[in-house]
Amino acid sequence: MKLVTVFLAVLIALAFCTMAKAEVGSKGIGGALEIAMPMGDFGDQAGTGFGVTANFQYGWKPNIDLMAQLGYISWGGKSIGSYDYTIHAIPLQVGAKYYFTLETNRFYVGGLIGFHRFGITVKNTSIGDISTSEGKVSLAPMGGYEMKIGENMLFDASARYQFVSDNLSYLGIRAGIIYKLK
Repeated sequence: MKLVTVFLAVLIALAFCTMAKAEVGSKGIGGALEIAMPMGDFGDQAGTGFGVTANFQYGWKPNIDLMAQLGYISWGGKSIGSYDYTIHAIPLQVGAKYYFTLETNRFYVGGLIGFHRFGITVKNTSIGDISTSEGKVSLAPMGGYEMKIGENMLFDASARYQFVSDNLSYLGIRAGIIYKLK
């Protein structure tokens, strides 16, 4: 019981810890792991996806950061007859985050717009492997939370609904680190 009390006290203290106010012109780089759950028709074709993303942030206004993301996500495909397939995407997106407070430990909402390069590989023992790829337009509303975990380091957790053309939408949940550059 004592350990639970200490854990809760530390968690509450972390929630109220802050570092310097957000600065216009500040920059940050980071990376994250992502889980991508296919939705709608895409969910009938693919299993849960896993991937990584790299991001860059720029402090445009005290409570608005501009951002760019590049990633790689792979979904396990489902078997159809003697065919097995896998699906992957390379998302390249830009967007913005709006923070509800000027402190570092803060919630945000935002959006991304960009491009996903989807690829599919079909495997069949009689005809071999066949691969193809195609670009798709994407748009994503998102929300998340950033929390200070080091002098210039933040933990960032977010969720977004990724609308992708041709019914390739998915729910993305990501967690990672942002390193604030001086």
